[in-house]
Amino acid sequence: MRAKSGDIPGAIADLNVIRKRAGAKEYTLDENLEEAIALERDKELFLEGICTRYFDIARNRAFREKLRGKFKTLSDQDVKDGALFFPISFDAFQNNTKMTQNIYWKRNGFAI
Repeated sequence: MRAKSGDIPGAIADLNVIRKRAGAKEYTLDENLEEAIALERDKELFLEGICTRYFDIARNRAFREKLRGKFKTLSDQDVKDGALFFPISFDAFQNNTKMTQNIYWKRNGFAI
């Protein structure tokens, strides 16, 4: 990757080739180059059946930066109340009216 090797002008030129082909505006210095490249990579590979975002984040050791605030921290009580399980679907309740949603999901808006 040109940007990683320090060839910033080359990286910008490559990025603009991709953007131009897609009909998007050219890269400006107002944008973070690394983020712009990652976003274009995601767009290019999105429908190719290749999920690269996770591996890109792992390779660049950016977990804390990219994922901070994206997930809820579970307490011990949340786990005891069933947070590690998926909520029971609406269809299941239609088939078994004596069943109830687990406590965690009921508390978080998945009550029927």
